[in-house]
Amino acid sequence: MMGFRSSTKKVFASDEIKSNVVTHDVSQGVNIMIRIPNCFEDVHDYANALMQGNVLFLNLERLNGVDRNRVFDYLNGVAYVVSANVDTLGETGLIYSPVNVTIDKQEENKGVGFW
Repeated sequence: MMGFRSSTKKVFASDEIKSNVVTHDVSQGVNIMIRIPNCFEDVHDYANALMQGNVLFLNLERLNGVDRNRVFDYLNGVAYVVSANVDTLGETGLIYSPVNVTIDKQEENKGVGFW
C-alpha cells in the first residue's frame, strides 16, 4: 500500500516544479476574489483560485458551524501546499493570499470608538 507522502509526491510531481516553493508571476497583477459561500461544495472553486495565485476574501456567515469548519480546514490545507498566508477578519471572515502579496490589516479596537 502506498503511503500518504508517496501518493502526494506522485500526484504533485511535475517536471516544471523542482522545489516545494510555488512562485507566481505578479507582473500581470493580482486578482482579488471576494466570496460568500452558500455550501461546502463552493470550496473547490476557491481552492483552484488560491492555487492559481489569487487573493481570496471569504465571508463564511451563511454556513453552519460544521460546514464553516470544513471550508476552513480544506482551504488551510490548500494554503499549506501553496505556501499561502491565512488571516482572519472578524468571526466569519478569512483572507488567503500568496506569499508575494502583503495584506495590511488594521487590528480592531475593541471597546474604543467614536460613539
